[in-house]
Amino acid sequence: MTPHARLADDYFALEARLIARAREVFGDEMRGYYGVAETAELNLRNLPTPSLQFVFERDVLGSGDGAQQAGGAIQLVRQQWTIWLAVANHRQGRGGEHRRSEAGPYLIRLINAFAGWPDKGDIDDFSQLRRITPPQRPRYTATTILFPVTFEARLTTHRG
Repeated sequence: MTPHARLADDYFALEARLIARAREVFGDEMRGYYGVAETAELNLRNLPTPSLQFVFERDVLGSGDGAQQAGGAIQLVRQQWTIWLAVANHRQGRGGEHRRSEAGPYLIRLINAFAGWPDKGDIDDFSQLRRITPPQRPRYTATTILFPVTFEARLTTHRG
């Protein structure tokens, strides 16, 4: 696994790992890889396509016995991240059939790249990702279509 900040030191360290994994899979095929800070500044009208945006959705705190230990100092947390695939709207310009067909192969590669990733031997501070239902539907603009794919990772936070 590529070394990155540990989740114990940076609560959003998973973002850099997700982006690095996507770059391994797609390389120069994508015109951009955007983390949380860059995604907030993007304009859908001039968003490079195809591209990927990595958005932290939310935390889900564990419940029940074992979800919080040591008086709450140790907590089980599920982080949810949505990766948005942006492709050109097929109604724009020539080559509509090509643009319409590019989203499907990108989506299946994206799903295959992250579902169950990383391999068990490479895990240090979070679980293998599992795909979950995205909290939002695809978005359609005059120039861009955005498809959400959401994954969840389990991790344990420790105070101190």
